[in-house]
Amino acid sequence: MTIFGEGFQSANSSNATVRFACQKGHIEVSGNVISDTEVIFETPNFEKYGPVDVEARVKLGSKSLTNGTVDFSFFSVTDSTKSLAFGPGLLNGIAAGFPTSFVIQAKDRTGADRICGMDEFCVTITELDIIKSVEEVEDEGDDAEDHEEVRELATCFIINYY
Repeated sequence: MTIFGEGFQSANSSNATVRFACQKGHIEVSGNVISDTEVIFETPNFEKYGPVDVEARVKLGSKSLTNGTVDFSFFSVTDSTKSLAFGPGLLNGIAAGFPTSFVIQAKDRTGADRICGMDEFCVTITELDIIKSVEEVEDEGDDAEDHEEVRELATCFIINYY
């Protein structure tokens, strides 16, 4: 991540500290002065404070934190066990080898919708193994409830993503 400003080299130090502060507390991370106008750093894990807007300030070398702030937002982390996938690409009977699509509704650990995008997903789609086909169940004379259960199994897919 990069913070842009002016006079970063005036402290004669290549070391910087970036403080992210919210009402619940703050976290500081180390950064590097790249030029008089740029400081680079890695964003901290802010999960203990949750999704929140924060103010970022920079400290150069042994000097105090800047008076000016930069607004920054931390978002909740996607939880694949709470998220949902739907769409035509997950329906039974789609033609293999042709483009299709589906939607992943990303949710956080509380089940709340994620409000920002750019998550990357690795998706594996596998069809459930069907022990008996609908025709096999009908041939055995099982009741109608069993027929519906098998039809539902025939159209289910397991989607694993992380």
